[in-house]
Amino acid sequence: MYDTILIGKDVGSLIAALSSSSHGSRTLLLSDGNVPSVNTGSGCTFNVDPFPWTGLGNGDSFLRFHLKNVILQAILPLLVPLNPGLQIILPENRLDIFSSHGRLIHEASREFPGEEVRIKAFYEAVSRANRLLSQLIMEYPSLRPGTVKKSPGFLKQLALYLREKSRCDSIFRGIRDDSVRLFFECQSAALSNRHPMEWKYSPMSPHIMSMPIQGIFYPFGGKQVVLDALESLFIKQGGILLRGCDIDRITAKSGVYQIEGHSGHEALQCSARHLIVSKAWKNMDRLLHADDRRARRFAGYLKRSEKQLYPFTLYMSVLDKGLPEKMSEYSVLILDKNKPLNDLNFIFIELSRRGDYGRAPEGKRALSATIFMNKAPSKHQDGEFRDLADKILQNLDGFLPFLSENIDFLDMGQCIDLSCKFEETATHRYRILRRSILHLSTLSSKTPLKNVYMTGKDLFPDLGFEGEVLSGLNAANLSTGGLL
Repeated sequence: MYDTILIGKDVGSLIAALSSSSHGSRTLLLSDGNVPSVNTGSGCTFNVDPFPWTGLGNGDSFLRFHLKNVILQAILPLLVPLNPGLQIILPENRLDIFSSHGRLIHEASREFPGEEVRIKAFYEAVSRANRLLSQLIMEYPSLRPGTVKKSPGFLKQLALYLREKSRCDSIFRGIRDDSVRLFFECQSAALSNRHPMEWKYSPMSPHIMSMPIQGIFYPFGGKQVVLDALESLFIKQGGILLRGCDIDRITAKSGVYQIEGHSGHEALQCSARHLIVSKAWKNMDRLLHADDRRARRFAGYLKRSEKQLYPFTLYMSVLDKGLPEKMSEYSVLILDKNKPLNDLNFIFIELSRRGDYGRAPEGKRALSATIFMNKAPSKHQDGEFRDLADKILQNLDGFLPFLSENIDFLDMGQCIDLSCKFEETATHRYRILRRSILHLSTLSSKTPLKNVYMTGKDLFPDLGFEGEVLSGLNAANLSTGGLL
């Protein structure tokens, strides 16, 4: 019998488990599935999910405000802040996105002459709006008032933020250069989990534009090093972690959830009054059957957003001599400024850092190239994947002319296999189907099922990695009796 049982393998579930156990709750984390966090080949280590982690810097960081110091102390030494944090390469422009507000404005103004005044005004308005949004999330982390008593204060702060955001929108509409608009769209596609064609409608677009200033971080040695540190901290705090779990059945009786399944070859039977479940859990139907009376409402609740774009990644070991000297660890390549990004016109590149020998031997670099597909990997044939891979490599050749001759390792079958296995938990891009006017989040961590809470990338899709962490903190706070 536990106070809280968590089911999931994502960052949000791990953060929720850490936060729950730090409150003194007897906590069990059931890590489901067998998709690894890293992939290896030719001595290189690749992050299966190559997208960057943001929001752990100083300044107006709501994550630094909500995360406990013990968690930050465990992971910050393993993360390297990047400056520039991101490079965006357009057909006629190349921009470094710096973590300094002044350098960011200077770089964009230099690259887009004639738009200097609007760019400066836009970034200044974005900065003001983001400070208001960060303050709102610090006080109302669920982005909901929580109680009737808190509603007036929430509405007042929300109104101040939306007024400042409308100024950002007005300035943006005055920008005439399509390349400038594409530049902002690329940043959203790389750092948030929202569909890139919808970013300008996002109520949190000022935060997306401020993410590089809050910090883009490189996990030295790979993301698994950071996740291992968090798991070790969870166990040190008294939490119980079981990997490779399959849940066969969940039943609810007298306010207690009973779970049956297996962990490896061992039978699994456990129970708790509170459940925290990742929305990416592929067997969510097990939970729906636990409370048939509320199942229909919960099933409808889960459909407030939908996956629209699915990542497909090539993992390559590349000889360092074939790469540009000043290429950033994270880059976005756009092939045609007249095509939408979701039309195979967006390539996200992750590159291991020079000197990070935990990710690549001396003289080599681990390089991942990701595109977004309009249909799920399971609906593709191997031939379609191979055609996509050929297009990725051809397009990269225009940006990296010496790449092909310096590829040391590329296992196409492994890339296809990982894409299919990673289908449920991958960092997708979401369309928002329904959102309340007063709720900036798509979903709440509180579900229609009693004492069942949720984490996931699409609870706050506009906030990217930060939204996933926030969803875990909110779920743990609710499970331990907090009010959001």
